[in-house]
Amino acid sequence: MDYLDSRRKSRCAGKIIAAALCITVCIIILKQNQSPTYSSLSLFSQHELGVTHVLVTGGAGYIGSHAALRLLKDSYRVTKVDNLSRGNLGAVKVLQDLFPEPGRLQFIYADLGDAKAVNKIFAENAFDAVMHFAAVAYVGESTMEPLRYYHNITSNTLVVLEAMAAHKVKTLIYSSTCATYGEPVKMPITEQTPQLPINPYGKAKKMAEDIIIDFSKTTDMAVMILRYFNVIGSDPEGRLGEAPQPELREHGRISGACFDAARGIIPGLKQRITIQCWGYLPMILID
Repeated sequence: MDYLDSRRKSRCAGKIIAAALCITVCIIILKQNQSPTYSSLSLFSQHELGVTHVLVTGGAGYIGSHAALRLLKDSYRVTKVDNLSRGNLGAVKVLQDLFPEPGRLQFIYADLGDAKAVNKIFAENAFDAVMHFAAVAYVGESTMEPLRYYHNITSNTLVVLEAMAAHKVKTLIYSSTCATYGEPVKMPITEQTPQLPINPYGKAKKMAEDIIIDFSKTTDMAVMILRYFNVIGSDPEGRLGEAPQPELREHGRISGACFDAARGIIPGLKQRITIQCWGYLPMILID
């Protein structure tokens, strides 16, 4: 009996040691993906003449990683923040390999729902502008988990705005969605089209837009709001693309009508597919 007990204890101890080693390796990997040296960190913590430092939230995500790539190609200094719940660490590594020079790119693992962590990031970095992409972004999922979407999109945007205000960052580009328009009665959609969202995803984004606009009216903050339609594809050299988690692929963001048009199923509806790069955002437009 004593022999069996000792074997069980030995196995248990082995499992604990293995788990500790796994945790240690994960921590090391995350630290390596963040800024590796103090000299590199110091470049991010101070304003530099002629260099614009942009915080890209959701920087490991699909659109965020493409935006970061374009910023880096245009010689901006970039800090990417992502909790990797939907982001892709591989997209971070691609850009780190492309832009290894000190002071060009850093990745910070953090959740925007943690106000203390967000405030710490702003306190330790000298940001000139924020591009806020971080969000869960599936219409179908939002109808099943509405509270998650209101927390992740609306509440987290408020956290970012409060940190920007506290640290006097006065430029914001906000990633919204065409889902804020709902089902418009008149096409094509313009900026004057009424915003009448019909699902929690669109409603949460519309609330965030309203908060941003209301706040900008009382301050000198410069704001741009982007409402995407069908964004898809990779960068021309194939370095970055969309890689959704397997369980989320059923929530694909391209509407069935677009696929039906492309396949010629809808009678009388012609389709044209073009690849464009508008601003910082490469996209395929189906119209």
